[in-house]
Amino acid sequence: MDFTGSVGRIVEDPKEAKDIAESEGIIWRRRWRPFSRTPSGCAMVRLHGLDGGIHVLQPWFHGGLKREIAAAIIRDHGSVDG
Repeated sequence: MDFTGSVGRIVEDPKEAKDIAESEGIIWRRRWRPFSRTPSGCAMVRLHGLDGGIHVLQPWFHGGLKREIAAAIIRDHGSVDG
């Protein structure tokens, strides 16, 4: 399919289809510009990366907490909500 004009059309010639795809790719790359300023929510993604998991972006996640301290907090507070 060719959507470069005002209406779409079916392209049957493989060479023409390849030419259209290549020209569309070039046009798209020219139109696309990376953000000059990253949104505020992306600071955590840059800091931790998504390789660590999406949980690093959650408000309940505390990355610097040691296992012993976390275990002590759970032991002291039990399973109390809030």
